Amino acid sequence: MFIERGLIDPTSDGRYYVHGLNKEREARSRRASDAASARWSNANRNASSNAPSIANARAAAMPRREETRREETREARATDGAWEAASGRSLLASGNYAFGYLDDAVTRHGDAKVAGAIAQARKTFPHVPETNALASAVKRILDPFPDAKVVDAELREQERQTTSRRGTESTKRLIHSYGQHADSPDPTCPDCMVGSRK
Repeated sequence: MFIERGLIDPTSDGRYYVHGLNKEREARSRRASDAASARWSNANRNASSNAPSIANARAAAMPRREETRREETREARATDGAWEAASGRSLLASGNYAFGYLDDAVTRHGDAKVAGAIAQARKTFPHVPETNALASAVKRILDPFPDAKVVDAELREQERQTTSRRGTESTKRLIHSYGQHADSPDPTCPDCMVGSRK
């Protein structure tokens, strides 16, 4: 039907050629060819014009060797030396846990205190410890968990004091309800204090 009307033509390889799309195909091909030509002609111009500015920008951003050495010397801490002596590794090579904790500990406790804690923690091991184990030992010295027994005792004492205070207040309110404080208000009675605020 399409062949008879001249809309398509069979080709020798068993396919069909559709009429009316020639202009569209040629326009797409031309646009693609123009775009490729423009891209490659600009590439050479851009490369040659950008090269000096890129080279200068990188050169300006790179610190001189003397500046780098000065920064490394200034940033060296007692903690780094103590850690290397205790673990046999640099702090940077000791892993995220050790590095992260000790860096934070120096900020909170100070360099000298952390270095002392590292030396103290190392004495608790009979051999050179793993870095995470050593960092955990330092953490127990600098940031120990609170003793559960002491915390429980403090909580029990707070509860006892609260219960005692509430019992006293209840007794005072009961006495107040019988009219005992009518002539002279009791400053420790919650109901007398409510009446005095009015």
